[in-house]
Amino acid sequence: MRCDEARAQLLAGVEDPEALEHLEGCPACFAAVEAADPVAAALAAARPAPAPVPAGLTARLQARLSTRRRPSRNSAAGRLMAAVALGMAVAVAVAVELLVGAEPARLAGLGGALLVVAGVVPPLLEPLVQVRSALLDAPALLGLLGVTAAGVSGLWLRLALQPPAGRWAR
Repeated sequence: MRCDEARAQLLAGVEDPEALEHLEGCPACFAAVEAADPVAAALAAARPAPAPVPAGLTARLQARLSTRRRPSRNSAAGRLMAAVALGMAVAVAVAVELLVGAEPARLAGLGGALLVVAGVVPPLLEPLVQVRSALLDAPALLGLLGVTAAGVSGLWLRLALQPPAGRWAR
């Protein structure tokens, strides 16, 4: 549909689907229809004049933001959280090693002092061995669990080092 035909239809108030489709893709026709619309003119007239930014507002805002106390990465809480995160990583590594490498039969075969424990440990480790077998049969799930654990650990560490500002920070 040509512009003059579409404008005539739209300005006459006829809801022609072709004219409406033309209006959506033609900026000149849209401007012409909008200029003829009394509501658009009333809204444009009611728009307030742009106000200048008060003098010194930018400097005051920057000064206020720079005076906020930012937690130091070398603070005691930050070092504590890093130590806790490292300890958790070591604990996870040990748990993975136990899950992957500690077969009940292998523990029973170590002999010596473990002979007494060997009767207790294999039944306790059996559920862990079953979980390990299920996870090793689904490497995608194992990878997803690892990525999720790393993401959650990173989020906790970030929150510990930079607590969010707001009503919760006291």
